Amino acid sequence: MIAKIAQLVQPLTMGWTERFSYFFQPVDASFRAYFRIAFGSIMVWETWRFIQNDWVEYFFAGKEFYFTYWPLGFLRPWPQDLMYIHLVLMGIFASFMLLGFCYRISATAFFLMITYLFLLE
Repeated sequence: MIAKIAQLVQPLTMGWTERFSYFFQPVDASFRAYFRIAFGSIMVWETWRFIQNDWVEYFFAGKEFYFTYWPLGFLRPWPQDLMYIHLVLMGIFASFMLLGFCYRISATAFFLMITYLFLLE
């Protein structure tokens, strides 16, 4: 237990050059791969569930009034068909993240799409 605490405190007791080299040492990427696979799986499941339960119609289609965030009052949902396309594309980008295919592009696109969906609610 004390060794683990000492390992966590070690970067704080180093000089600048040692700290610089410590933070740029190679690390094992297995945790990042696990996180990528787990996060991509959960997001594919969430988008599938959103489409399967027909929440697009329930939350976004045919409403006259939407609660919006103060500086983003101009954001409105797409028409119903385009919202389904939006969710399908989110699922595709999430599956690309899951597989590691064009990861940076798909992660950026997924981030922008889920941010838009979040700001609508």
